[in-house]
Amino acid sequence: MILGKLAFYLNVFTVGVLSLWLSLIFIGITFRLSGSVLSTFTAKAKRRILWFIVLTPWLIAVIVTLVLMMPARLDSYANGFIATLVHWHHAYTFSLTSWHALTMALFSSVFIFGVIHRMLSVRKNLHRLDLLAQFSTTDDQASEILESNWLSTIESRLPQAFTAGLFQPRCYVTTGLRDSISTNEYTIIQLHEQAHRRRFDPLKKLLFAFFGSFFSRVIGEQLNVAMELAMEQCADEAVLNTGKEASAIAKTLLKVTRLTMAYTPKQASVQPACDFLTPQLDERVTYLMREQKGRAFPVLITSCLFVLVTVVCLLSVDTLHHVTEKFFIH
Repeated sequence: MILGKLAFYLNVFTVGVLSLWLSLIFIGITFRLSGSVLSTFTAKAKRRILWFIVLTPWLIAVIVTLVLMMPARLDSYANGFIATLVHWHHAYTFSLTSWHALTMALFSSVFIFGVIHRMLSVRKNLHRLDLLAQFSTTDDQASEILESNWLSTIESRLPQAFTAGLFQPRCYVTTGLRDSISTNEYTIIQLHEQAHRRRFDPLKKLLFAFFGSFFSRVIGEQLNVAMELAMEQCADEAVLNTGKEASAIAKTLLKVTRLTMAYTPKQASVQPACDFLTPQLDERVTYLMREQKGRAFPVLITSCLFVLVTVVCLLSVDTLHHVTEKFFIH
């Protein structure tokens, strides 16, 4: 049995874990039921919505924890209005043989495993990028649109273009692709990859995948696919904003697709890189050719959803605590 401030902080951690899991469940179900609505928004709005989905559970966990534990921490609020509705029994007592400890241990194990797994994956991919840099050269045919010569050429027959690197992303194009397309098409590809580099999309893609990994595997994969599409559509739109015609960008996408048809398709995985060609070709072409790109970020709807899930999680954590302690040591 642990008493005092240490017990309080352990209970705080437990409340945070329960709140996080419940909010992940509620938001995950909401996304699963309404995920198709994403296609009605602009690419920029879709990115914001997806970040809202993966980050909101963590913010809700903090809020719920503060509301539940603050009355016990501040004596002046111990008998306040909030404390009469929701509270955490025995805030300064923590048993290592209770369900609280089990909850904390399970989450800690999952979190540590996830961090280690992601770090090893990043290390492996960064090692590959170091090797790639040794076998690539600065492209002397690159146009002046790519600042500081951040475009490298790889001697390979595989037609491919991508942006890789976390804090200093770099754009890569294989000679197999460069030599098979026109100057205008090559410029479009450079502009597209430059948009990824400016936004640090490889790093953001990796961070998004980390937060998305706390959802169920099915929902996590759907979130990653949706974010990948949104990033590519944003990059396509960045090319469109430079004055390039939508039809020219779409034709470049289709041409690169035909060039890669003879090669084995890449296995789907979360990599710290953004490829020019993605499986969602139809969606990208359709988005490019639409005059109205979609709706803006729904501030009112997301705000209402945030408040609703926060209240539901607050009441659920408190109810779960009171119900569970009737059957287990608490």
